[in-house]
Amino acid sequence: MSRAGAMHGAPMAFARELGRLVRDRRAELGLSQTELAERCGMKQPQISRFETGGTVPTLPLLRRLARALDSDLTVSLTPHDGGGHPGDSDSHSDDDVIVGSHSARP
Repeated sequence: MSRAGAMHGAPMAFARELGRLVRDRRAELGLSQTELAERCGMKQPQISRFETGGTVPTLPLLRRLARALDSDLTVSLTPHDGGGHPGDSDSHSDDDVIVGSHSARP
């Protein structure tokens, strides 16, 4: 795959994973897409597009969604094992993305 193709693929994989996390949390709370949209000032089609990975979200949008889903948003940079320098070969590619979510504490 070309570098341009890889750049397109990584953000879309990231968007799909974030969308899955939002969909799963929404379902866990028993909310419809319309109810979630109302909670965060969006429209239902925007929620649908986001949940299917059709859009790459901005951080402000992720913060709004996290609040609406009674969840914390955590973004972190985790060093690779081995303490190598950028460009050193390791088990991660430049396009690896690890996404997780945490529910807010009661």
